[in-house]
Amino acid sequence: MKSLLEITKARSPEQALRKAIAGFAQKKPAITLKAIEELIKSIKDINAQDDNPASLKTALHIAVIFEVPSVVTLLLAANARYDVSDATGKTALCYAASADYASEAIKQAMFSALATTATETIAKEFRYISDKEREKKENSDKFKQLQDILINSSKEMNVLLKTYITPLF
Repeated sequence: MKSLLEITKARSPEQALRKAIAGFAQKKPAITLKAIEELIKSIKDINAQDDNPASLKTALHIAVIFEVPSVVTLLLAANARYDVSDATGKTALCYAASADYASEAIKQAMFSALATTATETIAKEFRYISDKEREKKENSDKFKQLQDILINSSKEMNVLLKTYITPLF
């Protein structure tokens, strides 16, 4: 069985992925969802843009434009970024929000990913704040311990100083 790199006659796995998504959308029999999934796993930069300076589309742009929700889901699961701009300044999220391009299934997949990312970001912020608060409390507790040591040491020093007063004082 030929690889998608051979089938699409692409120069790189990233280019093969973009071409395979378009081929899959056009129902080319040699290009299966399973083959695309395997190719996604082997790609180093899932967010690589095409070489054409007038395009600069990522695989996610292509999947959204060609309305392939199953591939959109695979790409998002592989950490494809929906905020990478193409040559026109549009992101995959912009295309998904556009009535001209995206079906409800695409919009659902994209907005679900957006909600997940937002939830993860908020959770990460809460963890960060909790960690900082815990660290602050720990530092406060350490400060109180040091303060107690200093106060107790001062009391002991005062006793010692009063006891051992010399003419030099």
